[in-house]
Amino acid sequence: MTPIIFDLDGTLIDVSARHYSLYRSVISEQGVEALTPDEYWRHRRAGESTIDLLAATPGVDVERFTEAWMEGIERPDWLALDEPYDGAIEIIKALQPEYELVLITLRRDRAALMGQLDALRMRSYFRDVICHGPELVSGKHLLQGVAELTPGGYAVGDTEADIELASETGRRAICLSYGVRSGCYLASRGAETVIGTLRELPEVINAAERSGGPADVDQGVALRNVHTRARF
Repeated sequence: MTPIIFDLDGTLIDVSARHYSLYRSVISEQGVEALTPDEYWRHRRAGESTIDLLAATPGVDVERFTEAWMEGIERPDWLALDEPYDGAIEIIKALQPEYELVLITLRRDRAALMGQLDALRMRSYFRDVICHGPELVSGKHLLQGVAELTPGGYAVGDTEADIELASETGRRAICLSYGVRSGCYLASRGAETVIGTLRELPEVINAAERSGGPADVDQGVALRNVHTRARF
């Protein structure tokens, strides 16, 4: 079966409340005024990490912030703020009988990850769930287990890490413009296919399959480059 590799955060689930709320909580504890949600996500969608934002924020103890951020970002009480995007479960449920679905994320706490997937009723749709764990890696393609996956297929995500994963493992990248990064930013990082809603994914994949599949991507498979829209 053709594999489809899914990212989780910003792709299948909306992490905007968790990321911003934790950022505001940690920075406020230092007596520093937080950016507004619009300002925060304008920077994030333009390619900056939360840690990057601190360089332009006077009075922040970056080391202390980073420690608190890393301690909190995968904690179950903060994860409880996440919600599946509209249609996410419906889409993976529809794709699962015909495709080999794999979830790859840079999350480090596997137990918390699995607990969240169970709570969101997503876990059963994936043949494999690969996460970061304790090892130090510089990209998703280097995570343990990725090299053993069925070759080909698609990598679906919302950041440059997913574009790199597709490139390094010979898959077609399909990027979503509503997550952590904007469609314009993803295009600037080489994303060839950007869609504005997850509900478009089956149609885009079907178009690729009818046109010969991912192997034909460099010969101009007719996938749509849908207009992008800001989610946050």
